[in-house]
Amino acid sequence: MDRLNLTMLTDFYEITMANGYFQSGLKEKIAYFDMFFRKVPDNGGFAIMAGVHQMIQ
Repeated sequence: MDRLNLTMLTDFYEITMANGYFQSGLKEKIAYFDMFFRKVPDNGGFAIMAGVHQMIQ
C-alpha cells in the first residue's frame, strides 16, 4: 500500500465546476484557477487551508 491516496485533494465545488465544464463541451480545454486568502474570519487566530503545496509547485 505505498500508493498515494489522492481522494482528499478535491472538494464538492471542484467537482461541480468540472461537471459544468464537461456539460458545456469544454472537457478538452485546460482551465486555470486562482487561489487567494483575504483575512481570517471572525477575528480568529488561525486559518486552515488546503492545496497550498500544489499551488506552490
